[in-house]
Amino acid sequence: MGREDSCACCQRRVTDRFIWLLCPIRAWLAAPCVLAAVLAGYASLALHRPVGTSAAGASPTELASPSAPRFSPGGPDAEDYGARDGYPIDDRSTCCSTPFLIGSSSHLDQVFEGRLVRRATTPSPLARAASEPAVRYEYRGQMCTLEDYLTRHPATGLLVARGDTILIERYQYARHDRHRFTSASMAKTVTAMLVGIAVAEGRIRSVDDPAAAYVSALAGTEYGRTSLRHLRQMSSGVRFVEEYSGRDDVSLLAAYTFRQQVGAGGLDAVMAFNVREAPSGMKFAYAFVETRCSASSGRRWSGGQSPTTCTKRSGSRWGPKPTPRGSSTVRARR
Repeated sequence: MGREDSCACCQRRVTDRFIWLLCPIRAWLAAPCVLAAVLAGYASLALHRPVGTSAAGASPTELASPSAPRFSPGGPDAEDYGARDGYPIDDRSTCCSTPFLIGSSSHLDQVFEGRLVRRATTPSPLARAASEPAVRYEYRGQMCTLEDYLTRHPATGLLVARGDTILIERYQYARHDRHRFTSASMAKTVTAMLVGIAVAEGRIRSVDDPAAAYVSALAGTEYGRTSLRHLRQMSSGVRFVEEYSGRDDVSLLAAYTFRQQVGAGGLDAVMAFNVREAPSGMKFAYAFVETRCSASSGRRWSGGQSPTTCTKRSGSRWGPKPTPRGSSTVRARR
């Protein structure tokens, strides 16, 4: 494949006691996203946070430390990703193509319509380690370093944390710590939190209720007949192939949702996947479409204001880093 076997299909998660690395893929869904984090949501850094090599728009420089963020203007195949043109941003029809991946995926709020999720007034602070730990791994009989990994993989950002302490923070392709990267599967954690809040407040009677009880648009569909519990567990039993081949169901869902090739996106994009392979709750199959379905129940009980509810109910301790513009926000896709 030309890339390291430890990143097979570039979607394999490698986990040990304190490091979670989410390997990048060239496919638009994750290629230029932040590479690694052990965070349940965005969190602001402590004000004493030092910063390493400067980058345009990055945090103000204070006392440098060995574990401060490091910034690089390039990366593997940088010219292919638009370095010559400053990593341009394009519209929804071409933002997934290689020359626009870097720019668009750190500016998706300029490409797609979204709603604001405001950061907490007092987010949980993150400290920074006094020194950066040495990271080495074995590949084909040779010991490799973090630098070796970054020179081989198109990762825009890499962050390793343990508890509330950042150990390593790197950026490539002229990205920096003030960019709003695509949060991707963090949405699964936030959705689970909101469903739990809805149950606690009595707005969802039980996670064993079928999704159609809360989302009428799913009535008569296999996802609608599936319980919220099994949707959250990705065990609906409904056929959905997520292999990141460019020709699988996740590619179709992206086309139906963002390019609106079928309907108006949203739940219209889900209706094409309606073949049951197994009884609900019997088979785990990773499929982010199931989070999309369960999230719709949250939209119903929140009156269509999930971002606002997210801020009010769970935003007291998490949020993105403050930006130079003052009021820091994260764009949440509709």
